[in-house]
Amino acid sequence: MERASNIKTEKMQIDLNILSRQRKPLMGIAIWLIILFHLYEDTNYEALGLLFGRGDIGVEIFGFLSGFGCWSSLNNNNSYITFYKKRARRILPSFLIIAVSIGLFRHFMYGASWVQVALVSSGLFLFWGDVSLWFAPYICICYLLSPLLFEIKKITKNSFVLTLLGCVFATLLYSSCKGHIPNCGMWILRLPIFCLGFDLGDYVLSKNNLCKEAKTKNGLLFYLIGLIAIVAILAFIFTIKGWPAQRCSIFFVLCIPLMLVFAHIFEILPGFSRFFRTFSAMTFEIYLANHICRSIPHNICPNDMIWAILVIVSSISLGALVWWISQKILSWSSHLTGQRS
Repeated sequence: MERASNIKTEKMQIDLNILSRQRKPLMGIAIWLIILFHLYEDTNYEALGLLFGRGDIGVEIFGFLSGFGCWSSLNNNNSYITFYKKRARRILPSFLIIAVSIGLFRHFMYGASWVQVALVSSGLFLFWGDVSLWFAPYICICYLLSPLLFEIKKITKNSFVLTLLGCVFATLLYSSCKGHIPNCGMWILRLPIFCLGFDLGDYVLSKNNLCKEAKTKNGLLFYLIGLIAIVAILAFIFTIKGWPAQRCSIFFVLCIPLMLVFAHIFEILPGFSRFFRTFSAMTFEIYLANHICRSIPHNICPNDMIWAILVIVSSISLGALVWWISQKILSWSSHLTGQRS
């Protein structure tokens, strides 16, 4: 009888640590979801729509895993200066390579002013409604807020308080900004998912937490209670009329179950895990490169299928090239700094 009870309890457990073990493959599959979603937007293939019509949930996966990773980084090293330096080295070289290139292209091809070039290159374009490279300034905002979130986490250990605060803050900010900043819902309403990553990062990875064990006890109950609390706060967002708010609310709830499904598939099929892990180091660069490659004219290809393959290959190739260049720049700057010291 006791054995049967233990088996039943085991089935009720959810391995949340799997999100940490499979973080890199999850980053890889997120970028593929986004690329295929963009292809659906650009071609309107019904087959792509059935499978990847809501592939933009990959952005939520990025946001969650970024929050997860930021909590881990800050927990292992409390130096906020070190944290900012690491994030700047990861984001800025690749972003500047692509953003400056786009800005100069717009200037020489379309007569964009140098002010517009500066806005694109600095990331400030986000606050004027240009969402062409919106993810870069969005994640920079999340990184800037991370030390503050970490301080709040010290006070609200093992709870969803940070996520709930993030939902309320995003709701109020979006309500205030939506009439003044075009497309602001794309990044404001994704701030709570980053906070959720912080909360679960603390819950799963904390050295002082019971979740250090392989599986959480009564994990299903824990997760359902957490979702109920989150959905209650998300009622605020549903009161904001408009698809962006509703879309982010729905994806917010679906994000973790989807990641758990993918993560378990990766555990069962290591080959899939290795494949998607290949792209994890350069997901940011591929994301930015995909924006450029989507501009490839359709008329240079005999059909949309060839165009789609060209966009996928060029996005990955350009992203890999930008990543390689940024690594060379960082290596050169580190070598130069070492020589001076």
